[in-house]
Amino acid sequence: MTLRVALMRPIAEAERSAALLRARGFEAVIAPVMEVHGTAAEPPDAGFDAALATSANAFAFLIPGARDWLRGLPLHVAGERTAAAARAWSAAEVAAVATCSAALHYSRRSAELSVALCAGAGIGDHWRATLHGCISEDAAEPLRSFAAKRIVTASGAQESLLIDALSSAAKSSL
Repeated sequence: MTLRVALMRPIAEAERSAALLRARGFEAVIAPVMEVHGTAAEPPDAGFDAALATSANAFAFLIPGARDWLRGLPLHVAGERTAAAARAWSAAEVAAVATCSAALHYSRRSAELSVALCAGAGIGDHWRATLHGCISEDAAEPLRSFAAKRIVTASGAQESLLIDALSSAAKSSL
């Protein structure tokens, strides 16, 4: 039996994750619960000691003024993909979900949205029974509050560790 995994992330990220899942024998279903768009917001006037980027998307939407502002600060990043995007930037300037047996959650926000959307679509009981792989305990919290029964958390904030956790849980439940 092939485990169907719902990918709740934005489409570009979901497509990358789907390729990794397929390589490990899973069936990936892309079911994004959010889109990523730039805001064109100017950086704040207040002084900062450093900047923190938690997503590779942070660099895709920087406006020219923000690029200059960011160059003047120490930059801290979360995760290997965000680090790669930072290096590249500095160098180069719900019907489908109901049939899934598992889902991956890369942030608390996407988990919150998935709970709200599935509950609203009338598939809350199915979502509670689904195997949920979470990148962190923070991402798992909305699912715990929703009384999801099968939650595994990655041992670190890396996609490869998240898929490892899902693989182990899937094998033990077959």
